[in-house]
Amino acid sequence: MNLVAHSHYKRVHNYRDLSPQDEWDLLENHYNRVTDTCIPEEEAFRRL
Repeated sequence: MNLVAHSHYKRVHNYRDLSPQDEWDLLENHYNRVTDTCIPEEEAFRRL
């Protein structure tokens, strides 16, 4: 079973090494990071 918007998820392989600016850039691009995966706000959360 695939999750909502699974094909739009963005993998972040170096998530443990992200700088505060990297985190901010993800947020500014509407990605909510959960460990090594970023879930796109528009495709996932707003669809629900």
